[in-house]
Amino acid sequence: MSSLSYSEPTTSSDYDNANGCCRVCGEAQASMHYGVMTCYGCKGFFRRALKRANTYRCKNDQHCKIDKHVRNACRFCRLKRCLMVGMDPTAVRPDRDFTGPHHTTSKKLSVIKKQKPNVSTDSDNPTEWMKRLPLEIRTTLLTLLNIEAKVIKGDTKLKPFELYPLPVSTLRELIEDPMKLKGHRSEMRYEPYTMTKSEELVLIAYRRLIAAVDWVNQMAELTNGFSLDDKVALIKNCFAPLLVFNCAVRTADVTNDPNVLCLCNFSFVPRNTAKAYKDSYHLENGLVGRALDDLVTPLRNLRLLPEEIVCLNATIILNPHIKELSPEGSQKVINLRNKVQDTFYCVIKETKGVDQANVHYGNRLLILPVVTEIAITLCENLQFAQTFSSLGRSSLLTNIYGEFPVEEFPPTIVTNAISGTSQHSKPETTTQVKTYTDKMTQTSYSKDNLKDTQLHFVLSPKNEIIMLLRRKDGKWNVNDTDTSQMSEVIV
Repeated sequence: MSSLSYSEPTTSSDYDNANGCCRVCGEAQASMHYGVMTCYGCKGFFRRALKRANTYRCKNDQHCKIDKHVRNACRFCRLKRCLMVGMDPTAVRPDRDFTGPHHTTSKKLSVIKKQKPNVSTDSDNPTEWMKRLPLEIRTTLLTLLNIEAKVIKGDTKLKPFELYPLPVSTLRELIEDPMKLKGHRSEMRYEPYTMTKSEELVLIAYRRLIAAVDWVNQMAELTNGFSLDDKVALIKNCFAPLLVFNCAVRTADVTNDPNVLCLCNFSFVPRNTAKAYKDSYHLENGLVGRALDDLVTPLRNLRLLPEEIVCLNATIILNPHIKELSPEGSQKVINLRNKVQDTFYCVIKETKGVDQANVHYGNRLLILPVVTEIAITLCENLQFAQTFSSLGRSSLLTNIYGEFPVEEFPPTIVTNAISGTSQHSKPETTTQVKTYTDKMTQTSYSKDNLKDTQLHFVLSPKNEIIMLLRRKDGKWNVNDTDTSQMSEVIV
């Protein structure tokens, strides 16, 4: 798939900043549409193109000329130009017709919907199968659909980089004072319009964290409330699995590209993250490839309905086996989860038929262990990024997941490494140093078993992380350079 990026296509430069002219094609008659001065032609094109972006291809290496005379020659480059000049996809109302309220078209669509009662529609217009559900089950399902609609809906027009990081340092602050989240929810949409920039990964984590907070708060209202500690435990436990599952299930829904994982800010990350990003700590350990192969592909085959997705979201959140949950909170979670799973099964029974309901239900639940496994990797990546990423630290994410586990390294070893002497010899002096050790590669922490350790990190006087690497001959290298050229580390 050709990806829509912000590298500028070849255009006529004489109209870019012209007053009253379309910023996309240069048409003389223009007005404000989606945040930018554009003509009605480009406005209508942008609205339509957002739903077909994945089908567009450029035959001219993405350098087509876009002006009022040849603006229809390449849809890919025209949409690319729309995004580049600042047209805002979040300003497009997906619930409206493409170019306005065409009553004739709307009537035709309503007739078609009446002729196809088994096709899932918006929750505001329940389908025939939903009407057959028992009243209690239907009420639970509509409540979950309503929660999802509230969670993904934004309450601001500001961009994510203007909203995040949040001005809080602990998760408790967000729960105790919900007003701190007001006006900090960007709309979550998963259409893959541009490739995610590395600095946007933390912003996406923030937005999905807010979504987890909103989900838990809404679920609490269904069971006479959770205590503050129980809410904290539920949010910490469900944040990563919810992020992984929603990115995967929305990717399966909006694109068939096997090498693209969609994120919640109209962007995507490619399968080959090492090639695309210099700093990819958040996506290490094959995270994207595993998500695409182990989750997105099966989810494409399952073709989940929106009603099924919200039930799985609720199931992920309602984990009664979290150690930090109180006994009372755990029982509330069990009761609510049973109700959700009963609703989930009834949805499958009505949409897939009674004979195959058990099979379909089981296949959907088998997705959850894979979600959990990939979410664990994501948590480890977040910890590592908080410690070593050049993109900076987030106090809120550090509060939730901490930093990468580190501990002090025996100062004699570091001194010997710098001087080039053996770890078994006695140095004349011992310099006290502050060190960081990579516990993922350190198999045993003791002087006797130090030979098993291959990789260590040391903090330099300039607060730079220096890598100590033991060679096969037992000698040390510092960042793959001769240790004899190094000065002392830090006193």
